[in-house]
Parts: sequence; structure tokens; C-alpha cells
Amino acid sequence: MNGVVLVADRKITKFDDGLTFDYGDKLFAELRHIVFGSSGSTGVFELFRAKIRNHIRTQNVDVDNIIPIL
Repeated sequence: MNGVVLVADRKITKFDDGLTFDYGDKLFAELRHIVFGSSGSTGVFELFRAKIRNHIRTQNVDVDNIIPIL
């Protein structure tokens, strides 16, 4: 049997107006069989995730060619 286990807590660090903390998901399955994850501050990750979603949607990207695109 092959597999990978990904585990994440939900604490998110924010640097908006000082240092604050929030809670939310950190693991996302944007494509079938591909999981994206973040840690700590999420601002840059959310920008990356939005660009990936937009590119997948507009360029008809599938699982077979996502790795070279990333």
C-alpha cells in the first residue's frame, strides 16, 4: 500500500495591524490527487492559491501537466 498522510493544525498567523492569530483550513485539494498546504502566515499562500485556481480554470489544466506548470 502506498500513501501520504498530511496533518495540519488550524492556527494561522496574521501580520495585518500587528501580530494576530486566526483559525482556518491549511490543506486544500485544488485538483484531484493534488493537495496544497500552508503554514504560518497565509497572505502569500492565498495569492498563490488564487493564481493556481485561475490558471486551472482558464487554461484547462489537468493532473498530468500541473507539476511542470507549478
